[in-house]
Amino acid sequence: MLNFHVMSTIIIFVFIRSSFAALICEKGYHVINEFCLMCLKGTYCPDGIYMYRCPKVLLIFAKHVFPGLIPLGIIKKFAQSVLLGLISLRIQQNAVIALLGLIHYLDLQVVRCVQMVIIHWKGLRCVYYVRLLSVLLVVQQLGSALHVHWEAALCQMDGTCSSCKTTCKTCDSTNGDCLTCYNNSFVLNGLCVSCPAGQYFNSKTCSSCPDNTYSLQNSSTCTNCSSCVTCDQTNGHCTSCKNGQFVDNKYSCYNCVAGTYGDGIKCTPCQTGTYSSVSGSASCMSCLYKSYSNTTSSISCTECNYYCTSCNGENGFCSTCMAGCVLSGNYCIPCQAGTATNKDTNTCDVCPAGTYSHNQSATCFLCQDGYYSTEKSSICLQCSVSCLTCNNTNGNCTTCISGYGLDELFDCHICPVNTYANSANNKCQQCGDKTYQPNEGQTFCNSCDINCETCGSVSGKCLTCYAGYGLDNNGKCELCGDGHYSPGGTSSCSSCPIECVNCYRESGEYTTCQSGFKQVTNQNTGNEECVSCSLNDNCVSCDLNANEFDRICVECVSGYYLKENSCYNCSQITNCVQCSQKSSECLSCSSDFVSNGGGCVSCKYGEVKVTSNRRMSCFDLIPNC
Repeated sequence: MLNFHVMSTIIIFVFIRSSFAALICEKGYHVINEFCLMCLKGTYCPDGIYMYRCPKVLLIFAKHVFPGLIPLGIIKKFAQSVLLGLISLRIQQNAVIALLGLIHYLDLQVVRCVQMVIIHWKGLRCVYYVRLLSVLLVVQQLGSALHVHWEAALCQMDGTCSSCKTTCKTCDSTNGDCLTCYNNSFVLNGLCVSCPAGQYFNSKTCSSCPDNTYSLQNSSTCTNCSSCVTCDQTNGHCTSCKNGQFVDNKYSCYNCVAGTYGDGIKCTPCQTGTYSSVSGSASCMSCLYKSYSNTTSSISCTECNYYCTSCNGENGFCSTCMAGCVLSGNYCIPCQAGTATNKDTNTCDVCPAGTYSHNQSATCFLCQDGYYSTEKSSICLQCSVSCLTCNNTNGNCTTCISGYGLDELFDCHICPVNTYANSANNKCQQCGDKTYQPNEGQTFCNSCDINCETCGSVSGKCLTCYAGYGLDNNGKCELCGDGHYSPGGTSSCSSCPIECVNCYRESGEYTTCQSGFKQVTNQNTGNEECVSCSLNDNCVSCDLNANEFDRICVECVSGYYLKENSCYNCSQITNCVQCSQKSSECLSCSSDFVSNGGGCVSCKYGEVKVTSNRRMSCFDLIPNC
């Protein structure tokens, strides 16, 4: 096996850059006008974008493993030459790579054309067209054990025909430039180039694939992206999907699960207050009125507290409440019966007496007439049935139904007999004078008979009459008859005084004096009155010529006799049967007695009573009669 130790010194590096493009080609290619072109001879392309000139190196042989095989003059001649590149020699026995200088002579003496050499430098490939002279001598002197491997090329100098460039389908016979190319490549600057990934061959040029399509390198057509909205045009990998989907780690599109939403690239959890109920949602829905979600990735919303009218969509806390409810902490609670909401204080206030409320009430309602309530009531109670109206805070009657009156405890009772319901003071009022009420529960008293001065408060019958009237058998006041009177305040008519022929019905005062009476003026009262002319009454006729104040009786009533201006009963004369009304004489005596003028005496023995012209006397008895 042959080994060579070679030392070299790099003198200078010169780089040639091509225009920048976003496209990146494979190593050994560079970008021109969005096309990938193979590097030119004498250059190399390490990054797939730019083309650099291969460095010029001055090669000096310092030592050789077999001294004397290579003449010193040849070595010096090598040292004076310009190295165009590095030759890659492959030793077949053990594939050890050695480096030799490739000499370009100034006299351009060419023995023959040789094939193009593939030069490797720092792992990159540079292609050169080589004219060999002295190096062949060196190779020959090294012996047949060293085999040099060449690639097909054209001779630059003498035009001797050789194989076309390997990328050509056909080439120009004078310079080797490609005329036609194999499928999916085309001629550019004498070379066959292919379209890079993301482009396709279109009428001898490369065109970018339309949106939502892609192509691999050397493709002649573009392929639609699979289920993508957009994809990488060089490999078909999805870059974005439909809304509601995401790109997974294998560059495919899948629906986002319920509780998330997709923007076509990734899935995002629904935030609190939102939800998505189905997979493939493009957005999260806000929780509807009176609902909330308090966790992320919610697939539904929960109803707020029943009494809320609105709540925080992220935690369900009530913000406003139904009528009749108040906010307590974060929730709405209904006011209990007997209370009502106070918007100013956000509390349930107790309903005052006279009002009521049911559960969940926004206001306290007044009790209707005839009903009442105490504090914190849920209903109004009916007042007593005997009440017409009552105090709505305690049920005390204020007015009563017809025929009823209030007592000291503000209860209504039926008005008893002899009373009536007084609407002015709502009490049972005693019937007044000259009125009566025989029935209970009445609103008025009946007037007594017009002629009654007083009457029974229950029966209405007259008890006393006005002056000039007296009660009859039916309890009515009737006008007193002639000769009778009633001074008032009595129940009957009285006879006029005996001394009167007639008298006033109202007072009993005389109008005409009886016979035997005389009209005089009472000195104490000043009233006219009839007085008897006799000193002891029973006078029937007076002396009309006597003085006003002189009472002189001239005749007594029958059965009475006049004596000293007094009238006496005839019986006061012993045995007198009839006496004179004008004197004290007895006119007729009882049997066996005769009047003697002043009295009755018996006849003497032998005398008999004789009556003549109504006079009695005693006469002697007729003998033998």
